[in-house]
Amino acid sequence: MIKRLFVAIGNYLPPPINKFFFKIGGVKIGKNVWIGNHCYFDTKFPNFIEIDSNVCISSSVTLIVHFDPTNGVKWHIIKKYKKKIIIKENSFIGPNSIISPGVIINRNSFIRSGSVVKKNVPENSIVEGNPQKIVGTLDDKTAQIINLKNKKYLF
Repeated sequence: MIKRLFVAIGNYLPPPINKFFFKIGGVKIGKNVWIGNHCYFDTKFPNFIEIDSNVCISSSVTLIVHFDPTNGVKWHIIKKYKKKIIIKENSFIGPNSIISPGVIINRNSFIRSGSVVKKNVPENSIVEGNPQKIVGTLDDKTAQIINLKNKKYLF
């Protein structure tokens, strides 16, 4: 219960103080991680969030690891569940993105702003949209764009 309180407080604190509260609350965080302002980490099961080293999570990103309908919707076909979110090293998550339960964002991935990620993201991918779609790939060694399906976008 007390760990959940630390995560709830961390949701309202600026960086880098928020990272300290998330760690105390049970979120597994590697080295050299940036967590921006106004991020919301699931307070019910913070220990189901794993963030590897060299990850940047921009402002207003939401990470949800569980679904638990209230008593008012007991008839709902989807029963309550919880699944881990794992963000692998060298990944970037753009502002206002939402990461759903059970998602693994593999290493060296780039999630563009406002994306809703409901499925696993392959290594070296550039992902955007709702629903998510892969719009490009990154070179594993230089982190340069090697394939971008829609050339009109600039980073």
